[in-house]
Amino acid sequence: MNTGALKSLDWAIIGGYLVFVVWLGARFARRQTSSGHYFLGGGRLPGWAVGMSLFATIISSWAFLALPGKAFRSDLQYLLAVPGLPLVAWLAARWVIPMFRKRIRLSAHEYSENRFGLVARVYGNLAFVVVHFGKMAAILYLLCLALAEMTGWNIFLLTGLIGLIGTATVAYTFFGGIEGVVWTDVAQGGLLLFGGLVSIVVILLGAPDGTAAVVATARDGGKFRLSSGEFRWDSIGVVVLVCFGLDFYLQKYDDEKARHLFRGVSRPGFALPEIT
Repeated sequence: MNTGALKSLDWAIIGGYLVFVVWLGARFARRQTSSGHYFLGGGRLPGWAVGMSLFATIISSWAFLALPGKAFRSDLQYLLAVPGLPLVAWLAARWVIPMFRKRIRLSAHEYSENRFGLVARVYGNLAFVVVHFGKMAAILYLLCLALAEMTGWNIFLLTGLIGLIGTATVAYTFFGGIEGVVWTDVAQGGLLLFGGLVSIVVILLGAPDGTAAVVATARDGGKFRLSSGEFRWDSIGVVVLVCFGLDFYLQKYDDEKARHLFRGVSRPGFALPEIT
């Protein structure tokens, strides 16, 4: 339902936030003196900051907007995909990252070239770019759909935001390296948590008949259902959602960015080889 156009203050906050993340990422530009520091942050990134960065990376407009909408329309079954996350994170930290620290100096694509030749590296790079650019396009398009609903504007007029937000993201990543990415993700993760909590409070306290009425209506409508025992190929269920969660988070924690984040965590006795 259209709630009216965003006010000038709203747009000022959005614009100010974009400027802030670009500035925050660019603050680390002077530290980027080598490829090792650019991609791994010198191996001295705080673990809590890396954890927040991974959290902010996983939470996108798909998770922040689409999944709550799905839960509102049906139920909470998609939460069954989340329990696989700790298992996948442990597997990545226990097996994948040590292998990278021991055998791979900087990038999986560099290792592919050394092991299998230039063709393997080019193929891996192209596949990575195509998949991630497609994912980012879908995430930004979903953001435009939400803004179109809030403002009543034509969706095609809002697609310019894709270019604006994409440019801001490329800018702070290009100048700040993995350090700029991590600390902007920390800011974004904090904002996501704060925004989610505020939204829950406003919805519950602002309901016409109070919080109890919201909970009772959701319960009577079956919105709290977490699982379905049936197994069908054309519908969701426990097996499908668990397998989906394991596959989805395994991709997240085994992609190039996650490997760089894990490898950039400060660790006693760990020193990065100098890569220029």
